[in-house]
Amino acid sequence: MKVFAVFALFAVSALADTLPSVTICPPETQTIFVLQHNTTVGARIRTIPTSNLAECSDHCAASLDCQGVEFKDGSCAVFRAGSEKAVKGSQLLTKSCVKSDRVCQSPFQFDLFEQKILVGFAREVVPAENIQVCMASCLNAFDTFGFECESAMFYPVDQECILNTEDRLDRPSLFVDEADDTVIYMDNNCAGSQCYPPYITQYIAVEGKQLKNELDRIINVDLDSCQALCTQRLSISSNDFNCKSFMYNNKTRTCILADERSKPLGRADLVATEGFTYFEKKCFASPNTCRNVPSFKRVPQMILVGFAAFVMENVPSVTMCLDQCTNPPPETGDGFVCKSVMYYYNEQECILNSETRESKPELFIPEGEEFLVDYFDITCHLKQEKCPAGQHLKAIRTINAALPEGESELHVLKSSAAKGIKECVAKCFGLSPEKCRSFNYDKKTKSCDLLYLDGHNTLQPQVRQGVDLYDLHCLAALPLVENDCSANKDDALFSRYLHTKQRGIPAKSYKVVSLNSCLEVCAGNPTCAGANYNRRLGDCSLFDAIDEDAEVNEHTDFYKNLCVTKEIDTGASAAANVPEAKHRVSGTVVEGKDSKAQLLATKKVKKPSIKNTEHRRAPESTVPIGPPVEVKAEAIQTICNYEGIKVQINNGEPFSGVIFVKNKFDTCRVEVANSNAATLVLGLPKDFGMRPISLDNLDDNETGKNKTKKGEEESSLKEEIEEFRQKRQAAEFRDCGLVDLLNGTYKSTVVIQTNNLGIPGLVTSMDQLYEVSCDYSSMLGGRVQAGYNMTVTGPEANLIQPRGKIELGNPVLMQLLNGDGTEQPLVQAKLGDILELRWEIMAMDDELDFFVKNCHAEPGVGGGKAGAGEKLQLIDGGCPTPAVAQKLIPGAIEIKSSAVKTTKMQAFRFDSSASIRVTCEVEICKGDCEAVECALTGGVKKSFGRKKRETNRYLIPRRSHATTSIVIIDPLQQVCTKVNEPVAMSRASTLDLLREEAHEVQVIEEGSICLNSVTVFAIFGTLAVLILGQSVVIAHYAFRRFSTEKTA
Repeated sequence: MKVFAVFALFAVSALADTLPSVTICPPETQTIFVLQHNTTVGARIRTIPTSNLAECSDHCAASLDCQGVEFKDGSCAVFRAGSEKAVKGSQLLTKSCVKSDRVCQSPFQFDLFEQKILVGFAREVVPAENIQVCMASCLNAFDTFGFECESAMFYPVDQECILNTEDRLDRPSLFVDEADDTVIYMDNNCAGSQCYPPYITQYIAVEGKQLKNELDRIINVDLDSCQALCTQRLSISSNDFNCKSFMYNNKTRTCILADERSKPLGRADLVATEGFTYFEKKCFASPNTCRNVPSFKRVPQMILVGFAAFVMENVPSVTMCLDQCTNPPPETGDGFVCKSVMYYYNEQECILNSETRESKPELFIPEGEEFLVDYFDITCHLKQEKCPAGQHLKAIRTINAALPEGESELHVLKSSAAKGIKECVAKCFGLSPEKCRSFNYDKKTKSCDLLYLDGHNTLQPQVRQGVDLYDLHCLAALPLVENDCSANKDDALFSRYLHTKQRGIPAKSYKVVSLNSCLEVCAGNPTCAGANYNRRLGDCSLFDAIDEDAEVNEHTDFYKNLCVTKEIDTGASAAANVPEAKHRVSGTVVEGKDSKAQLLATKKVKKPSIKNTEHRRAPESTVPIGPPVEVKAEAIQTICNYEGIKVQINNGEPFSGVIFVKNKFDTCRVEVANSNAATLVLGLPKDFGMRPISLDNLDDNETGKNKTKKGEEESSLKEEIEEFRQKRQAAEFRDCGLVDLLNGTYKSTVVIQTNNLGIPGLVTSMDQLYEVSCDYSSMLGGRVQAGYNMTVTGPEANLIQPRGKIELGNPVLMQLLNGDGTEQPLVQAKLGDILELRWEIMAMDDELDFFVKNCHAEPGVGGGKAGAGEKLQLIDGGCPTPAVAQKLIPGAIEIKSSAVKTTKMQAFRFDSSASIRVTCEVEICKGDCEAVECALTGGVKKSFGRKKRETNRYLIPRRSHATTSIVIIDPLQQVCTKVNEPVAMSRASTLDLLREEAHEVQVIEEGSICLNSVTVFAIFGTLAVLILGQSVVIAHYAFRRFSTEKTA
């Protein structure tokens, strides 16, 4: 602890040289402010009263003698170079300069922490000669690499800057101390205010609250305008305002825009304020979002007791939890409706409720202080939404332009043929639970692609001939709005021309208004021919007459009033002035054989990273992975030197994928993005050279000679080993799974993953596994041989061995058989073998059929956090998913007999676990299930079968869920296992019977016989008739005998 204290003291003293303060920034640079947490400040020059930190920061930016400010309780102290004790509880800002056009309008742009790092989210490593270059690289990351840098780490000794995709506020558990290197961690305060495709902007409300001391921008508008101005990041300067939240008072129409969030995901405190509601910006991945504000209402530190319908663990963010409520997981069932949510931040636990605080107020109680939790009510309930009262639905057209549909049409909700634009407008606005906000209309085919995104924020329309883009708006009821006065009678009220400014003197101008307000003002003026709208400043300029005299303007769009001016389609695109997005595709591997950046991209990671499969802010740009490329053994070379074992690949053709050490995917890997060269460095263990080695092949005579020379070489040996350790001090020790054979040799198994399934750590037969080794015995014995070339050998075939039959719940049994047609239960299989997945219904009811609806695979027992989030969907809706249909499950589910269905599957495994867990959902039908058509690589085939929603006798049938684990034998491992040894047990499953009336189920004991009810009635009926007949005969005989005796 004392050593770290001394090191931290040295780092603090070096920070003054690392972050020099300035008074005036040179040309071609912009002024920024850095929030620091020091105990000393410069020499105070003057103290002025300011209402908030933003005013204090603005004063310093305009002053020629200010190098920083200290703000507390309305007092702004300006200081220059010097050293004085800081006031306790004050905020310290230091002025600096960067070369970037992405500087936001905010009191400070970066929040600095010394000797801290964020583990697991390093995306890019760039050279940086000073901290200003590192900050500029983070600000420019989206333009340069295609992702938003939320934090950065600067290493002044190495002159390296690591750009992260997350920050300490989103991942507090991974924000840790650094004691080995001098490092400065920086939160990018300019990040997190925009939602990038495919995410959509939403707002979370807290009633009766507002942020303390956050009164940055105060304007008088309605709620919709306040929300729109925050979404478009309204500014009053040349820089974008970094709006992350806003506060609104409905009575006074007061709108306050803020560049901060509330705790725990922000720095500001919430305080009770009558009449105000706090709205926080979030980025949602689900298309099932709300058009109206807000999407959720939040109540801090409150919970609803007794109505938890679905509990999910290890949910890394509150936004992902809320996404689960708008788009519930399939495990919740078809009839589940999420009405409220609870999220425990420290435990990362997400709870979906079936009731709300309004329906069950007596069970809505405070949570203890030992837990950090928020309660959320969903407001739109995923129903069809309408325009608010007093407003009408209208469309804004962008001629010969289209909004990008995204990779694999990710942004498209539905493609539909229509009779005209009006029908497309109705289909788009009436869609639910997905919410359509715009559509691309093909004028030739008269079809429309319904989109859940619009073109008002980060997603820009592109030029596309023959296609028009329509955005939907709810505008106030005005004569032009209420009537369809457009020439084409298509409800298009305005035509938008992007990045275009109409020249001339406007008839009227308005300051700080939303786009809808600007359009409503123009629509309400019968002489308004069009309007210029500045998205950054919120300025609206109306024109009574327009001409072709227009200019290109980055922040202004022109809206032509189609009720006043007729538009002629000349083939020109309204998106012609939109600049093309230019940035390099991100990847940690660059062209070259031995890039230091490849090592630094992962060397700072101290423990496994947490994988977030659905990042909720700026999505990272990815490279489309093509067909798998085989990397042969001759393309691989190992080099043994001071840094450790280097695995170099020089392939004949470029490939994309991941190179990692088996079972160490999270701590030892390198990503490859369309490159033919890559290097993975396996650092040597910390105890290297500290334990004795045995050299078995030494000749006895040579050993004797060495003993005589031992005294002479002992001193030089120590010096060489010490020199070796010193050279390796800069290298980071990572857990790369090196195995010490205790004879000076270290080995490991490297996986070259080139499959295109998109699942990190998934190993299939499409990938290659190689065993690499280095012999350091000569180095440790007295001679250093750096750069010793080693050969690469392939491992033995992997073995996959499930043990025992796997019962998928009553009444369906699932087995894994050999795929050679022998139908023998599988004992062992090599990686890549074709297996047969077999389902058999065991019920005696001949009318029952079944449908394998969904199956997915994930790491089984032992996967731990490393395997969290890894999931491969095998079957979806009865068909193999497109990812696995190429290789793992190439065919559809086929009928083997009246009770058996099968499909072929290729053996695979995950790297993070010694087993895989397969979960399937099987639905039971009354009568034959209907088949579904599956689009496979070999064409469209039928998969049996799809459940009947209705039959002649029954409605929705039964369903069954089951989870099972399959043991996977690691490569190079000799395993002898008893076949009958029970390892994987099927989790108990139940039948969910949706029926018209209840039925009692009786457990049949051993030795009992089960009979059909008709058979039972027939048997007992026959017995009853026989008994009755016998009784009549006996009675008749007795009566005659009695009568005869009496006569006699």
